[in-house]
Amino acid sequence: MNNLNDNEHLNDTPGCTNPTNYLKTSAFIDSAASISLVGQKALCKIAEIQEKNKSLGIPKGASMETTQTVELLLAKFPKAARRAFRIPSITHNLVAVSELCDAGCTVYFHKHGVEI
Repeated sequence: MNNLNDNEHLNDTPGCTNPTNYLKTSAFIDSAASISLVGQKALCKIAEIQEKNKSLGIPKGASMETTQTVELLLAKFPKAARRAFRIPSITHNLVAVSELCDAGCTVYFHKHGVEI
């Protein structure tokens, strides 16, 4: 997991363990996703402009709906890279590599993790 918060004190657990409150402050970097998704507990703010809710297909023909557009609290990311959609039922936050790259970020994967 990659800590997605500019506050260093949130990542107070050393090594390969999850930081305190990791469901709020961390996300998986998803190279297959086309949009970034966050769960109910994610630290973010409601976006000023609400986009149409998205319907996402999941296994066995079921689907999930986003409930609102949010802005990730990542001041170092370009504004376009901070856009995400809330799905209260997901367990882990997902940040789409495509969203990061489209916003001008470069994403490097290496044996120790990922750098943005």
